Amino acid sequence: MIADAELNNLIERLAQVYRNILAADGINASGKLSQFDTDFALEDNHFRIYFYLEPYWKWVEDGRPPGKMPPISAIEDWIRIKPIVPESRNGKVPDTKQLAYLISRKIGRDGYEGKKPMDRALHSFEGRDIIERIKNELINIIINENIR
Repeated sequence: MIADAELNNLIERLAQVYRNILAADGINASGKLSQFDTDFALEDNHFRIYFYLEPYWKWVEDGRPPGKMPPISAIEDWIRIKPIVPESRNGKVPDTKQLAYLISRKIGRDGYEGKKPMDRALHSFEGRDIIERIKNELINIIINENIR
């Protein structure tokens, strides 16, 4: 069992790189996406880092292909949180439900390109440096375990 304060610190720093990208890009409207726990484990000779993210993180990361409309209720929540102020068209201003339907329909028709915040965090200069330091810390732990 690995229990190392330096690993915890490095993983939390990596999580903060992700949170900073979310904030800088205005991706995190509700604030929920940046509120997550982290953990790590050595399983089957693989070191795994866990970020316990909101279920919708995958849509933020990878986007959504055309074909199916996302849930209108989720778009309504996003409109309220952001907040989105609709424009008048032909003298009419859509209400929240109508606007959510229009946005959902467009995403269903055209898809949505992901913002890749996790990928960018992992491949940023700071992210790569942290990952390298995690590797070095694991090597030190393995060497110290084998010496005992």
